[in-house]
Amino acid sequence: MPARGAGTSFKYFGDKCFGGESYPWDIVKNGEDEIKNILTKEYEIPKLITSHSGSGDDLAHILHLIPKSTLVVYAHRQETSRALSAIKHVVVTCYCNDKSAESSLVEKREDSACYVSEVELVDLVKNQDFEIGEGGASALSCSVYEEIESSSPNMIFMDYSNADEIQSLIAEKYCPDLVGKPVRAPEEEPSPVYVHMNHTVNESGEELVPLDDWLSAKSALLEFALRMNEKATCVAATRKMEDGLFSCEDGYLNSKGLFLN
Repeated sequence: MPARGAGTSFKYFGDKCFGGESYPWDIVKNGEDEIKNILTKEYEIPKLITSHSGSGDDLAHILHLIPKSTLVVYAHRQETSRALSAIKHVVVTCYCNDKSAESSLVEKREDSACYVSEVELVDLVKNQDFEIGEGGASALSCSVYEEIESSSPNMIFMDYSNADEIQSLIAEKYCPDLVGKPVRAPEEEPSPVYVHMNHTVNESGEELVPLDDWLSAKSALLEFALRMNEKATCVAATRKMEDGLFSCEDGYLNSKGLFLN
């Protein structure tokens, strides 16, 4: 799953449902050699392994190697929505709330608010720092769709908003005490963030707008103007997948349906 697609919440859920830490089994971050080492140190293999998707080649490699009995659930979030959430998360968590962070992005911090420079904010987004650049555009590459077609893995796409529902389904079988109690990644309560515009907003001469309003105003052209998805491949296949996924009332799509005429 891409960044800001409920992945961290699933990690916390896995730890709480099955006990222990899920990180050692992160097959994307740790790779085959590390996982092989862990096999000799741990007797029980977790029933649920969660990973952020990384690159398309990483995901394609996993789809090629996993056994048919393993179900792969890819939590998907429409890229514009994901990117806007990631921008806000990075600004708040990595800059505004982290008082040790030195950056020209933050012009002023107060107990009640944080003020950021519009020019520096645009540069932050363009550079795709942190979670901003870890989206589905890079994870769902041509290699992934080629592997789905050639290997026919046991894989479904899931609307990320169904995270609570999937957790509940897993909990019914493995940890009944968590049924109806969705686990989410802890996040600090953000202070209001204001963007110091590079020009006045209205006739009254205001130069400050809430970050949410700024993101909403820029959302239609942000990805285009800053070339955020320039390295994306097989865009048509992703759009076809999204058409199928978002048209399903339950928010799930079998990957095998991508190649049915």
